[in-house]
Amino acid sequence: MPQKLKPGPIQRKWLNSLRNYPDRQMKEKLGEMQPDGTYRACCLGELCLIAGLGVWHNGTLIDQNRGYSGLFSSFEQLGLRSAAGHLENKETSLSAMNDKYKTWPEIADFVEANFDKVFTKSY
Repeated sequence: MPQKLKPGPIQRKWLNSLRNYPDRQMKEKLGEMQPDGTYRACCLGELCLIAGLGVWHNGTLIDQNRGYSGLFSSFEQLGLRSAAGHLENKETSLSAMNDKYKTWPEIADFVEANFDKVFTKSY
């Protein structure tokens, strides 16, 4: 029987961040710097930052591999199935969950319970 895929160190750090900093959650952008120097991000933006793949450009978080705030191109490197974080069956995505109906802690719980459906590798 194949061993079940488990979160790697970056993914564990990301899941912890989703649970510990739900006030950072924003919708429809990877991330945005706030006037007070804090930031808000979508769940994938938070993963991009934690993995060291995000950069700030004029107050907007962008994927360093793409340079465009609306497209997350580092998804394969992180083990995601698509730029939107689609599940294995494509029925939904992490970005849809983040933007429409789940809080960060709910997303973290979902990912842990369905890790193999979200990620293709530990990172």
